Amino acid sequence: MGLFSLLKRSWRKAILFGLVLLVRMGGLGWLGLQRIGLLTRECHQGYYGPALSADGQSVWYFQRNASGLAVGMG
Repeated sequence: MGLFSLLKRSWRKAILFGLVLLVRMGGLGWLGLQRIGLLTRECHQGYYGPALSADGQSVWYFQRNASGLAVGMG
């Protein structure tokens, strides 16, 4: 086995180690932000513009469902 193949193999290991470390640190950062409350997932539901139908037997309205990530103190 030559020197070049050993160097090539160690670069691959170093890059793989760096990628694994990056993914783990990103996951820990994500969990840390959620734990202290700076990153939350919120779901909101709202009803807007209620109106009676022509015969007066039904109520029509617009419903809005929204969900997403909220970043920051609110």
